[in-house]
Amino acid sequence: MRSATESLRLGVLLLAAAVPYLNSLPNGFAFDDRGMIVENAVVRRESAPVLEAFTQPYHPGALYRPLTFLSYWLNHRTHGLTPFGFHLVNLLLHLVATLLVYRLALSLRVGRAAAWVAGLIFAVHPLHTEAVSSIVGRAELLSAIAVLGALLCAARSRRPGARRGAWLAGGAALFALGLLCKENAFVFLPLLLVAAWMTDRRGFRPALVGLNLSGELPLFLGVGVAYLALRWSLFGTLTVGEEISPLDNPLAHTSTPVRLGTALVLLVESLGQLVLPLHLSADYSYSQIPLVETPGDPRLALALAVLCALALLLWLTRSQATAAIGGALFFLGAFSLTANLLFPIGTIRGERLLYLPSVGFAVALGGLAATGLRRSPRATALLLAVVLLGYGVRTWTRNRDWASDATLFAATLETSPNSAKVHHNLGFLAAEEKRYRDAALSFRTALRIYPRYQEAAFGIGKMYHDRGMTAGALRWYRETLALDPRHLKAHLNIGVLHLNAGRLTAAEESFNHGLAIQPDDARMLTGLGFVRLAEGRFDEARARFEEARRIDPDVPDAGRGLDLALRRGDVAAQGS
Repeated sequence: MRSATESLRLGVLLLAAAVPYLNSLPNGFAFDDRGMIVENAVVRRESAPVLEAFTQPYHPGALYRPLTFLSYWLNHRTHGLTPFGFHLVNLLLHLVATLLVYRLALSLRVGRAAAWVAGLIFAVHPLHTEAVSSIVGRAELLSAIAVLGALLCAARSRRPGARRGAWLAGGAALFALGLLCKENAFVFLPLLLVAAWMTDRRGFRPALVGLNLSGELPLFLGVGVAYLALRWSLFGTLTVGEEISPLDNPLAHTSTPVRLGTALVLLVESLGQLVLPLHLSADYSYSQIPLVETPGDPRLALALAVLCALALLLWLTRSQATAAIGGALFFLGAFSLTANLLFPIGTIRGERLLYLPSVGFAVALGGLAATGLRRSPRATALLLAVVLLGYGVRTWTRNRDWASDATLFAATLETSPNSAKVHHNLGFLAAEEKRYRDAALSFRTALRIYPRYQEAAFGIGKMYHDRGMTAGALRWYRETLALDPRHLKAHLNIGVLHLNAGRLTAAEESFNHGLAIQPDDARMLTGLGFVRLAEGRFDEARARFEEARRIDPDVPDAGRGLDLALRRGDVAAQGS
């Protein structure tokens, strides 16, 4: 009977996790999905790009997520470049995460009812839509699954009669896999202590001593140190590897008091979103979030008051609210590396970053619901049903925003109208659709918000370029290079314009500038090949085209250029 009841609980959890996301399956590729998947030649390769995945950064900079990258390649090999297969995998991963949340909550001894409610809350919460409905949110899903699995293995290893060595080995392996999916899996270490305290409850010091004496903490610390050593050997840095743009995270360019004050305000706002997830946005970059620049900012005072009130409430109810306290500590531990409190990260705020921390919120809410079900079952059950239904409906409606670039950018403009990135993205989309007046307005709005926005300047130049207005294109491409001398596409397009106009020396100079920045850029090599072709240096042209195709078999025009070089070279040889 108990087995049947448990199977029913698991079935309800799976339905709760799946149903609100079913309308995400027909969605297309949106926003970052294009650069990371659709336009990524390595993802489209037939042979597994294992060497590239484990030796190259995941993104410009030094983000290291080889397993996430390989999952995109595997998705492409099994489902082709169709978004349905990618979205389906994300949904299945969310189902796995939901079951792990339930199992972990059970292992934390919060009670079966509290654990089940925690799983339901996690399953339907709207704040997860960015991680689940955005394909590149997969890094959050994979790392969260690995961390939750590692915590479960550690908990199982402490059971009487358990095969301790095997479970600890499994936990260490999952921790390592999580780090190879996304670096924020490092939060496993503080979460290990939180979980040990919740299962032991003698206090943090005995829990820490127990972890040390049993060998758990040294083992997992060793995994973390090995990962850091691997990153250092590959990239020579433990950070993101490049300067964080003020556009992405202005907190990286402010004083420590301003960063901490703003981060505390955002922490409370994130808690508010967990409770009432009505205002959701895919972008919070400059200048959507006003910084806390003075100690007298009322937002900071309110945030500190809320945090103190919550801490006091948990302390006063500590004997009856173990799940709530443990959930709060889990949230803080899971959010510690991405909250901009310890150090600035690559973004000022992102809802996807709350995927794993929200487990703490779900556990705390599950504990409160279990208490309510014992004291006032009907009223609590009704309230819980309303909350779950409301969360599920909000998730369903939010998924539609991720259907395409157009729907996502339009929705984000409503929620983040002061973001320069949002206006740039709208301009890019309008230019693709040849709505040049709208594109110009959006690009100029982005530059007004952030005058050093080189991509917006490039967008204006590209718009002139596409319309055949060479003088305007060159002017804005040069403006782009004035803002960012290493802007590859600006160098490339200036070279193309000069090449088309027959200015071969200027074209060669532009392509060489690009190759000085990135020596293996296939587009630059292709451009240089056409310069050599126009000069009648057919052997050199052929060499450039062949090198470009070796680097990227799908690079545009390299094949056509190679055919021309071979034919003209043969004609020249016969004529001589």
